[in-house]
Amino acid sequence: MAAPVDATAIRRSLDPQKLLIYDPALIQQAAHAFAAGHGALLHLARSVCQLADEAPTRGPFSVVDKTSLPVSGDPHDYWHPAPYFWPNPKTRNGIPYIKRDGERVPGTGLYEKGSERYDRSRLQRLFDDGTLLTLAWKISGDERYATHAALLLKHWFINPETRMNPHLEYAQIILTTRKGRWSSAGIIETKDFYYYLDAVRLLRAGNFIDGPTSDRFREWLLEFRTWLLKSRQGRRECTKPNNHGLLYDFQLAAISAYLDDPDLLAVIFRRVKSRLFQHIEPDGRQPYELVRTISAHYCAFNLQGWVNFARLAQNCGFDLWTLASPDGRSLQRALSWLLPYNETKDWPFKQIAPFDWTRLAPLARVSDIHYGTNYTAEPSSPPSHPIPVCFHPHDGIPPAWQLTLNP
Repeated sequence: MAAPVDATAIRRSLDPQKLLIYDPALIQQAAHAFAAGHGALLHLARSVCQLADEAPTRGPFSVVDKTSLPVSGDPHDYWHPAPYFWPNPKTRNGIPYIKRDGERVPGTGLYEKGSERYDRSRLQRLFDDGTLLTLAWKISGDERYATHAALLLKHWFINPETRMNPHLEYAQIILTTRKGRWSSAGIIETKDFYYYLDAVRLLRAGNFIDGPTSDRFREWLLEFRTWLLKSRQGRRECTKPNNHGLLYDFQLAAISAYLDDPDLLAVIFRRVKSRLFQHIEPDGRQPYELVRTISAHYCAFNLQGWVNFARLAQNCGFDLWTLASPDGRSLQRALSWLLPYNETKDWPFKQIAPFDWTRLAPLARVSDIHYGTNYTAEPSSPPSHPIPVCFHPHDGIPPAWQLTLNP
């Protein structure tokens, strides 16, 4: 049954300095393994540092580096076209654009050729490189990692010449006219604040971000949160019944926890209770994701968003893990419906693109930890593909996800 959301309990649990996604004990274990040269987390520790070694070869990143401009003409405005809207072949100028669900317009995939025209790939590099660099510093003790992570933050959010304006007015804009039509869907592109803010907490604690920089970053987040709450895009995205509504609430909650705002967190958690029961059927299906043309992707993506959110909520004094409706809608039921497909690989719903079944490994680990299942027992045969330390960012799994899994 759904428990009440108590703002007082959230206030008691909330500590803006505390990591909400990554586990400090696991990070420390990885550091010990790295220093000793042996241990269960040695491969993970070395992999994180190897990935972080690549980060200084690219960046720092800025919205002003894109090679095209939003309709505002301001290079500081974040801009990215709607990825599933294509030029209309029946009109001379391609307008109005038409939707082809699950088929990305060239240049809108992360890191692909043409993505340099927009801001999406650079934003993801900021989130992922900034996080991996910070984790690598904590694991190895090498302060060069943290110094570069702090540089990335300042370049994107703080420096007047390179900072992003704190809004997403031109994210996933739909080209229905010469100027385009606003869209709320682009708010999903900042969904990964939830783990990046853990990296910022660590950098602050290590004094790699000074007081003035910390204050200006907080001001940026306050302005961005106000835009999320009051803009037409934010108000629309909040009403979305699928993964978009969830990930709107998730990033709003992550930012509010960083800003030490238990009252707004209580509002979000109340809304999330009803949202969970809307997303999941009594048998565990996710109806709003199953109607998509790449339904396996969206079922995994949405459920990954839910378990990520559940971890953050748990650390803020709200339990999503045991939340259940009278007819059985719950995270546990959703996991028990989806995860058996990892064994059979026989997906009976529409999926027009290849699907990487290793993406279910983090969900299986979560289920085993929180619900006592045995999905990650030693397989009878070796997996055809190794489970990566970092999945593709489109999958919605935090980098170095193994460091998030303490119950």
